[in-house]
Amino acid sequence: MRFTSIHKMPTKLMKSVQETSKGKPTFGKNDMRYWEGKVYKLTFTEGGKRCESKQYSVKLQHRGERRNFPLGLANRSEAAKRARDIYQLILAQGWQAAIDQFRPQCVKRKDRLTLGDYLTCVTGVMGVAPRTMAGYISSLRMIAAAVAGISVGSSKFDYKKGGRDTWQKRVDGIYLDTLTLSAIEAWKHRFLKARKGNPVEERKGRNSVNSFIRQAKSLFAPKIVKLVGDKVALPDPLPFQDVSLYPRSSMRYVSRIDIGSLITAAHEDLGGPLREGEKAEVFASRIEQFKIFLLAAFGGLRRNEIDKLLWEQIDFQQGTIEIRETPHFKPKTEESRGVIGIEPEVVALLAAYREDSRDPFVIRASGQNETSKSAQWYRAERHFDGLLGWLRNHGIDDMKPLHVLRKEAGSLICGTLGLYAASRFLRHGDVRITAEHYIDKKGHVTVGMGSLLRQHGILPETSAGGSLESEN
Repeated sequence: MRFTSIHKMPTKLMKSVQETSKGKPTFGKNDMRYWEGKVYKLTFTEGGKRCESKQYSVKLQHRGERRNFPLGLANRSEAAKRARDIYQLILAQGWQAAIDQFRPQCVKRKDRLTLGDYLTCVTGVMGVAPRTMAGYISSLRMIAAAVAGISVGSSKFDYKKGGRDTWQKRVDGIYLDTLTLSAIEAWKHRFLKARKGNPVEERKGRNSVNSFIRQAKSLFAPKIVKLVGDKVALPDPLPFQDVSLYPRSSMRYVSRIDIGSLITAAHEDLGGPLREGEKAEVFASRIEQFKIFLLAAFGGLRRNEIDKLLWEQIDFQQGTIEIRETPHFKPKTEESRGVIGIEPEVVALLAAYREDSRDPFVIRASGQNETSKSAQWYRAERHFDGLLGWLRNHGIDDMKPLHVLRKEAGSLICGTLGLYAASRFLRHGDVRITAEHYIDKKGHVTVGMGSLLRQHGILPETSAGGSLESEN
């Protein structure tokens, strides 16, 4: 019997023997066993839990391109066989042939996936409110335009002459894979550099960058990617996958207003009787503004809650306002539902206004809905605008002056009744949200049973800290 020295074996055979000797048998890409080690199941987060898809997928790379193919099979061996078939088809006929056969719903294109293609697929599966979706898309387009060097200019806001459509068409034509980590980080740097030197603007800039990124990134959430994965070939890595956020700025509310003086001025300027020579519509509008002020300052209601509030939601006997779903309104979150207590003086004022009103809404409308469903619409838009101007003229220099009244109410309750009472009043989903905005200034709470010690003669007359008699 002849033996051949291993040193004289052909190179390929020698390599195979070496790898086998390490306990790692190799298989060619035409062997189904090779693909059994390449197929995988996508993971995603749902309801705070890490989940795994039931079916396998595979990532294939050929001539510099890399794409994901959902295999639609839960059996590893069968999935491996399909992965091998796809790979062989790509080698023989190219990417498009494999896409046509194994991903017939994929967007047909010879070039890379564009922003517009992706948004077309995502819009139908997001499952969020139109206004929320519009915010996500707006942030993504804004970042993409900056990355691609497409100037915003005034054309972005030209809705009448087609400038907006032209700008949007250019942005939607941007390739999705150009939104790389380095490109987005460079945009962040430019965004802040334009505000360098002004600490206030720098802080606002960091908050804005974080907000834009969070919103844009929502369009690439794992559950969304899972749903559109069988329709489009997504770039790998996904846009925003490893993009960092700036450290979160403190959101602590610090009162800078004299709420007592503000209430007095509001009553005199907005809630006073009809003045000599005053037009009826002006008088009616300022009364509506005063009602808005009362609901925000004394009830801590949000703008949309005030705008859609019905008289039937106010219990004048109990002195409460119930925030709930109505035919005209949906609470911001499930936790936003709740019953809010209001003081007797506020109840009396609202009851007087109720007697003079034939409208089911607490605040009368000031115009028709002329905006799209993707934009927030307020029935009492002009009344809100009038109050916002009045608040700014009285020292509330903030982007959302009305919301400052809600924060002030929360701060007052937190200071007197504590953090948990403020959280319930503001209807936050978690007390941690309240803690981010307010400091619990309330004194230490005791059980109130110290007198029992005195009654039973347990209390000593003095202590190291002085007379306990005087402390109680």
